[in-house]
Amino acid sequence: MKRVLTLFLVLAMAFSATACSFSDLQKELENAMKEPEQVSTDGDSEDNTKDNAEEQETEKDNSNASSDFSIDETVLLDQDNVKITAKSLEYDYYGDLILDVLIENNTDQTLNFSIDQFAINGYMTEYAFLYATVSAGKKSNETIDIPKDELDFLDIKTAADMTMTFSVSTEEYDEYLRSAPVQLKTSAAETYDYKYDDNGEVIYDGSNIKIVAKGLFENAKYDTQSILLYIENNNDFNITMSTDDVSVNGFMIDPFFYYDMLPNSHALATVDFDKEELASNDISSIKDVTLSFHIIDDNWDTVTESGEINITF
Repeated sequence: MKRVLTLFLVLAMAFSATACSFSDLQKELENAMKEPEQVSTDGDSEDNTKDNAEEQETEKDNSNASSDFSIDETVLLDQDNVKITAKSLEYDYYGDLILDVLIENNTDQTLNFSIDQFAINGYMTEYAFLYATVSAGKKSNETIDIPKDELDFLDIKTAADMTMTFSVSTEEYDEYLRSAPVQLKTSAAETYDYKYDDNGEVIYDGSNIKIVAKGLFENAKYDTQSILLYIENNNDFNITMSTDDVSVNGFMIDPFFYYDMLPNSHALATVDFDKEELASNDISSIKDVTLSFHIIDDNWDTVTESGEINITF
């Protein structure tokens, strides 16, 4: 607006001042066009300050993550006219770990692709996300995402290796294939110091399986009271764990616990008790828990029964 007013002023001066030559008028016009228009930036400054603060906070949150690793392009699955290739691995802006993969569907039907099991640095996680639908004869660039919250929970700052299995199904969700475990190592694997926090009360140790109760905590995300467990599967086969005959402070309760583990893997898993169910039994604080573990293999054959276990808090 100021620029426009200046132009009008210059023109008025041109018509009113006969001593002003055409060349002088031209210079005035050029100077007026060069003058920057001033716009109020109070709101923009406030927004920019907020954005900068958020950016600094994000950078602070990500400061513990090390991206000093890389991968070679690696074929993860090549079976039954289906191929999955790992292309690159890096952290995104928010600190999530992103594995870029190329999926090739060389069949004559549309297929769905997802992660079945996933471990990073030997720790199992249920939060490695992939879901892609690829049409017959097509390719698709996709990502496998591991959230920063999960990496923090597992105390993983450097990705050394990942072991995974894939599930592939038809459009009708019938199983097309389920892959065997495949391990992808990064450039950090050779020097990475693998450590697992098994501090706590050992509540079961047998059949090459170890379970440690690490404590009780409030899980605000799911509105539960939860027992944190450290688990080792030192067998060379998959296991699936569930709980039986669970009671809290003498009252029978149905917790949330069903856990798959790859061979020779570790886990930080939780037995979750819904607060509403606890309240319906007048339980405001968990004092003791009695339970047993039922553990099976991929063929649904029983690996072991833990027997009754009592945990006090």
